[in-house]
Amino acid sequence: MKKTLYLLLGLFIILISCSKSGEGPEPDEDPKNPLAPAKTYLGMLVTNAETGGYKLSTNSSGITMANITLGSNTFTLTNNIPLRNNETITLTDGSNSIKLGLDKFGKISTFKFTLPGHTKITHDFLELKTEGAVRVFTGTQNFLRKDNNEVDETYIGSLILNNDGKWQSIDRIDAINNTHNPNSVGDHLTSDGTYTENETTIDITAQNITLSFVKDGNKIVLMTSSFNNEVLVNAEYSKLALE
Repeated sequence: MKKTLYLLLGLFIILISCSKSGEGPEPDEDPKNPLAPAKTYLGMLVTNAETGGYKLSTNSSGITMANITLGSNTFTLTNNIPLRNNETITLTDGSNSIKLGLDKFGKISTFKFTLPGHTKITHDFLELKTEGAVRVFTGTQNFLRKDNNEVDETYIGSLILNNDGKWQSIDRIDAINNTHNPNSVGDHLTSDGTYTENETTIDITAQNITLSFVKDGNKIVLMTSSFNNEVLVNAEYSKLALE
């Protein structure tokens, strides 16, 4: 009886062992290169010709999509190959493309745009952790000199606000009518700082200068602010519908 019991027990163990050894990883599981984590990013985008923004999202299956607004144009870049850690894929619509890669920890390590007709491209992004936590705007700033009441410089760019009270911007110098600016038309400038906000205004601060914007629907419009020898006027940004 004991001998029979031992034989049955041994057979049971063998069957369990065989069953486990036949189980492999799920088709989408790779211990070395797991699927990219599901995340969404919002970004600002400035080129030699246009300004805009984008939404980059990866779902739980690793499928990634980019929705881009650039000037008056919108387009969607896709790739049906799942994005994985430690790998690179290309999102495209057949003309425009993004080369996107992750490091072994799932963080973005490669993010390069190819946009035909756009020779200079600058962009930056923030992760969208909660709905509405990141907002992207595009707009224009004009600098008016006090001594001659003429527009001295024009910047066209993109502004991103995070709900942690920090902002970033990329501006393209669109026109310079003076000789003291060391930069050139077409240069891209990056800035950052902090901001405070209430129901009617947004106060943006950088280098001890605060610019007060009034909310007007999906726009923010600067209330005239003076600093140094210039007065900043006609500054207006419109929020992009990226979320």
